[in-house]
Amino acid sequence: MALLRDDLRRWGLLRSLYRRIMRRLAPVLNVSFAVSRPLGVREVRLTCAGCSIRIATREDLARAAANPALQMTPAFVDHALSRGDICAAAFDGEDMVAYTWRAFVATRHKDDVWLSFRPPYRYGYKALTLLAWRGRHLQEAISPFADQLCIERGHTMAIGFIETHNYASLTSCGRTGDEKIGVIGYLRVAGRVFPFRSPGARRAGFGFVWKPDARP
Repeated sequence: MALLRDDLRRWGLLRSLYRRIMRRLAPVLNVSFAVSRPLGVREVRLTCAGCSIRIATREDLARAAANPALQMTPAFVDHALSRGDICAAAFDGEDMVAYTWRAFVATRHKDDVWLSFRPPYRYGYKALTLLAWRGRHLQEAISPFADQLCIERGHTMAIGFIETHNYASLTSCGRTGDEKIGVIGYLRVAGRVFPFRSPGARRAGFGFVWKPDARP
């Protein structure tokens, strides 16, 4: 009840109800805004909230994979690096406390559902900040750090998605410079996945793809 009261106070009745309905439907329905921004226009900061910001090395990622709270396994790290993905992260000393990944080719979203996109876009995924460090805007400092590397690879635009009921992330779009360019989503029925997207997302080549033979 306390969580419901907090939601009602923060988001109002209708938005709070929508949020709960979409969370219940999450196994079968995803409806998200596609968001995008140009790279290389935001200030790059080397520090934030007492942390250093840098591209994580394989050694950094190996240490992070040993910390269950960071939700990265050695197998995940090896697979991501083999694809050419990069990880920008915040460190308290040598300890990773927040991170986000950048991908340049189609990327798994969940099980047999992938996200497809094409240049000049790069896709950001799997962002996490440890609980004790949340509220310090570390993700906003990390996000632009990898931009130059992406631009050097020919990817000059960021693209991603935010679920329509993730109001906190949608609110932060104003600070990060992301703009809504369309809607993407999918419906799972009788073992099949039916992706959908709006014209704006289609023009960017961005959307969910069902790959029934894919394995985690």
